Amino acid sequence: MIRILVPKGRLWSHSLRYMRELGIEANWEERGYHYGDPGKNFQVTALKLQDIPQVLGDGLADFAIVSDEWLIETQVPCKPIIPLCWYHTKICLLRPETNSRSGSLPAGKLSVATSLPGIAQWMLRGETYVLRTVTGAVEAYAGTITDLALDCVESGETARANALVVAEELFRCDVRLVRRAGDHSEGDAVQCVIRAAASTSLNPTCQFASETLSLLP
Repeated sequence: MIRILVPKGRLWSHSLRYMRELGIEANWEERGYHYGDPGKNFQVTALKLQDIPQVLGDGLADFAIVSDEWLIETQVPCKPIIPLCWYHTKICLLRPETNSRSGSLPAGKLSVATSLPGIAQWMLRGETYVLRTVTGAVEAYAGTITDLALDCVESGETARANALVVAEELFRCDVRLVRRAGDHSEGDAVQCVIRAAASTSLNPTCQFASETLSLLP
């Protein structure tokens, strides 16, 4: 049996479509987390997006659908298979829009709020930045509690609503099907996993997907 991880939450509608391609019936209202097909070829577990990489890295799943930012944040090795383009986001440094130094960061040592401390430590090397790790509402910190925020920016509406602008775009992220590192098994079931993902991919050649590949562990 092939073990597959899919995201709950905002991507649940896409996960449901993927499971249907595997022959698994589920619906939006279901509160379960474990699903299987009648032929018992697949065991699908639905988790929060940020928890998926570690479960895959622990060898407790064979395939996973996960976003690039959480793969990079956790540094869990895997083999990327297919970009899905279920959503796109940019990892950005945000600053208050009232900063008069347009296009540059204020001088001196700066505090940065983020829910992605691994990415922040990697991208913001040196002693210039002091990180404050938070669990959410990162935009609430920049300009009041901290100087800056490092966060995922999708539409930018939340940043604008909080009078924040992008100081620097660090990299772009996609959602993709990945495979557990070291797993080289083949067969009809494996091909079915990959074909089902391909059928749900919204744009397998998009720029976001190719840009991020070099950053994945």
